[in-house]
Amino acid sequence: RVLRPDGEVRWVINRSRIERNDAGEIVCAHGVNIDVTDRRRVEQAWRSSEQRTAMVLDSVSDAFYALDAGWAFTHFNGAAERYFGKTRSKVVGRSFLDVFPAARGSLFETNFTRAMAGETVSFETESTAFPGRQIELRTSPLPDGGIAVAFSDITERKRAERELLESRERLQLAQDATRIGTYEYWVESGRMHWSDEVYRIYGLDQRETPPGIAEWQLLVHPEDRHRTDLRAQAG
Repeated sequence: RVLRPDGEVRWVINRSRIERNDAGEIVCAHGVNIDVTDRRRVEQAWRSSEQRTAMVLDSVSDAFYALDAGWAFTHFNGAAERYFGKTRSKVVGRSFLDVFPAARGSLFETNFTRAMAGETVSFETESTAFPGRQIELRTSPLPDGGIAVAFSDITERKRAERELLESRERLQLAQDATRIGTYEYWVESGRMHWSDEVYRIYGLDQRETPPGIAEWQLLVHPEDRHRTDLRAQAG
């Protein structure tokens, strides 16, 4: 959970990717934070009255539906209607596999079966209703039998993550090919970050911590240090 400065509590899932060097040491972490507050509200709504439950379910942005112990739909909120293009009157009371026959034998059926047995399951998979679209689901068992399912389409998020990774890889390839190194310097803290190629240029071990400005200037040829002093002062 996240406690905002204004006092509001938000539920967040953190997904991160760790980068390690050749020695197996962690050198960097890239991650995303996903706000799942609406999803948590859906789950909590089941502890309220039926009327309040319906109001809450239709107010959240995540698509949501519920199945009874026989896999028949009991709830199908507005976001689910808009996502699938199906009205709840045409869905509620029908079997999940009747409404979505392509889900038979898929990860949906496998994980919904686990949830029916009492396990809360979160997973990502390709939509069987819209091939090519990626969705993230959380399915939880209900006290009176059946399961609650909240999901969101994450296709654009996954594409952005993939493009970011590819751009990093292209940058690294370009730097390796052209022998161009990149660095970042945070003036306030004095901290520096070097790309692999900068380490190669200066003949240093990549596992070493990048030096500060003063230490870096000692690596510069004595005849050129006055030039680095001037450039550092100029910003």
